[in-house]
Amino acid sequence: MSQMRILTNDDGWILSSYGPPISIEDLRDKMVAPHADSPIDTFLWSVGGREVYSYETQIGERFGQDVDSFENPADEIRARNLRHLCSHHGGPVTAIAQLCHEIGMKFFPSLRMNTHYNTDESSTSFGRFRRDHPEWLIGRPGENPAIGSPLWGLRTGKDYAFPQVRDFMNSIACELLECFDCDGIELDFMRHPGTFRPEQAFANRYLLTDMVRQLRQQMDEIGKEKGRNLELAVRVAPTLAASERLGMEAETWIKEGLVDLVITGLGFNPFEARVAEFVRAATGTSCRILGCFEALRPLLDTEVMRAIAARYWDAGAAGLYFFNFFCMSAAWKREIVGQLADPAALSRLDKMYEIDKARPSAPDSQIGHAFRYCLPLEQLPLRLEQTRAERGAVLHFNIADDLERARAEGILSKCILGLGFQELNQDDELALQLNGQPLAWAQRRLPSQPWSREAYGPNWGLYPSTKVLAQLDNIPVEFDVDAPPLRRGDNQLEIRLLDRRTAAPSALLIRDVQIAIRYKH
Repeated sequence: MSQMRILTNDDGWILSSYGPPISIEDLRDKMVAPHADSPIDTFLWSVGGREVYSYETQIGERFGQDVDSFENPADEIRARNLRHLCSHHGGPVTAIAQLCHEIGMKFFPSLRMNTHYNTDESSTSFGRFRRDHPEWLIGRPGENPAIGSPLWGLRTGKDYAFPQVRDFMNSIACELLECFDCDGIELDFMRHPGTFRPEQAFANRYLLTDMVRQLRQQMDEIGKEKGRNLELAVRVAPTLAASERLGMEAETWIKEGLVDLVITGLGFNPFEARVAEFVRAATGTSCRILGCFEALRPLLDTEVMRAIAARYWDAGAAGLYFFNFFCMSAAWKREIVGQLADPAALSRLDKMYEIDKARPSAPDSQIGHAFRYCLPLEQLPLRLEQTRAERGAVLHFNIADDLERARAEGILSKCILGLGFQELNQDDELALQLNGQPLAWAQRRLPSQPWSREAYGPNWGLYPSTKVLAQLDNIPVEFDVDAPPLRRGDNQLEIRLLDRRTAAPSALLIRDVQIAIRYKH
């Protein structure tokens, strides 16, 4: 694990939250210094979106640079802070790079390759690049795609089929690497996914590869002039196939040595992300594969994060990547990230595995449909109906813990399988099998308390973040299970509906599945 990497992505929140004018002490004490003495070795800072940048760029559009009055107070704070930092401290990137290096962290600007927010064209955040060149967008001028379709969700994003788009984004990346004290750069293709028209993405995938090749060549030249190795990180879809479908030849980038770090997915589906296939693609190369955590999944429960980290390490990952955790406290970054970054200690800590479920989004949310466009298929929620051939639905889940060894060593306390239902009635009857072994429905029990999870509370984007306990909307039942039948690796849970109360108002739905692993301490 000598090459383990732990990265954290900061979305630039602080420029809209403090001041104006913001101080260097604010940047240090609330944003950078909390990472000191933690396993996090690389700080990524988002320089902006929609081609409106919150740093001292000379070639891109600076946020609010030609605006005198703002409708949104947060926009005015951001613009005034940006101007202050540029005039008094060189600019945000200059200042943040120095602060990171003072505590021994690497610094990468994070470049969002596309954004698909519902943003009005008159907004300060829209950007003149798209306003001046609607012909370079995924949705063509005069085109009216159906609301809720993938094209509707992506329509205001840049279309990388046009060389002007690719050249502009490469010029921004090169400016950041050439003009500032950066250790590398991230091309974030997942914030937000979708760089081509959906029906053209696979055919156009060679164009993104050409762009990455060109940037790699330019980076190597810049690094040679600076006498340092510059790293290229990319964040891609959760699977190789999904990446290629969206136009990203991630496997080619890995095998050709074009990228140094690959982050797998958005973190919304961490139990479905196929990290192992990326690791296999990187075998024999210097590229390192990182598993992704997304706080807004929501994902703040320590035991769930332990299970995800265990899966990533078990799949061969060489690091972890945290998104939207930027305001978590210094203690959390030391203690919790410290646990997640220690595979040996992690192997004997309590965990909560889950099966990922579909992420709801508002019908009129562009980013919701952009995310939906790239996420893998989820197994939940599952609608149960009576079947005719004496077999039911099969759910798959993966366990990284070596349960049989822990049982043999006498350190495994218990394992609990939990199912969270919607509209479960007392006289409903189901048949369950875990890896072929029956689980008696009559042995189910109700948990002592409703299921809940940690989520961000109000003002979570101010340091330090606040958390609340949110109750899950389900009717949970639990089963004590042993190992075996529960096992390391792939597990199969077959669920068959035997009898449903005829007066039930709706179908029986499984909303959540949890597998708790408890050790003796």
